[in-house]
Amino acid sequence: MEARDVIKSVENIYPISEPVLEFLLNHIGNPDPKIRDEVVYGAWYKLIKEHKLMQSQKLNILQRVLRDRFLLHGLGTPNNNTVLKRSFTALLLTLLLEDSNNSNWISIENQIEIMDQVLFWLTVESDFRGLDENLGWVHAFAHGADLLTEIVKMEYFSKNESRKILDIIKRIMIIDDMLLWGEEDRISIVIVQLFKTNNIKEDILNDWILEVGKSIDSWESSKKWSTFLQSLYFKIKFEDLLSNNIKHIIESFLFQQYQDKDGLLS
Repeated sequence: MEARDVIKSVENIYPISEPVLEFLLNHIGNPDPKIRDEVVYGAWYKLIKEHKLMQSQKLNILQRVLRDRFLLHGLGTPNNNTVLKRSFTALLLTLLLEDSNNSNWISIENQIEIMDQVLFWLTVESDFRGLDENLGWVHAFAHGADLLTEIVKMEYFSKNESRKILDIIKRIMIIDDMLLWGEEDRISIVIVQLFKTNNIKEDILNDWILEVGKSIDSWESSKKWSTFLQSLYFKIKFEDLLSNNIKHIIESFLFQQYQDKDGLLS
């Protein structure tokens, strides 16, 4: 099956045939950005958002992705492009979870498996590329953040898992690798969602912000953390969640960076 056949089927033929779904699954990490972004992800977006898939098809897709551990494909192998499959699987799972969060079709068992695989993936992922000249969007941490945002909304999600997410975000922030393509903004949404769903208390968030700030020891991590805090500050302000304590902690760190000759203005 060719990409043009997939496009035609997605636009015009329902129910979607199994060969089309197999093509989409097999090419989810295709190194050609036109196929990966425009054909495959574009098809997933249309099929799921417009409710073009049968319930059995959605379930089969989810179980295939979990069974074959798409999110963990090639994880830990440096300097290769297996990250594309991991990153774009995250986008597919985000769409499926968003759909389920609105209609409650993913079982508790599958919710647990999704969460376990995602948390393990983001604890180990080391590819910080955003937009690659040849591959197009890689964006593992942005796509991972989108998925975490939907995970926080799951029926199964509990406060006990919140600390694991905070640890993942801390890891991303203190590693020296730069984020250059708006990832901090997407990551800050995860914290906002934790706060909105009462899965994290203010004192825990305050302590975590101070904890991460004390772990910052390079210009790269300082830049990431400052950008993240700025994004978080305004999001929780606009959501009317900004307390005086959080306001003071964030502003104090940002002011310190402003004054520090080795900080953002160096």
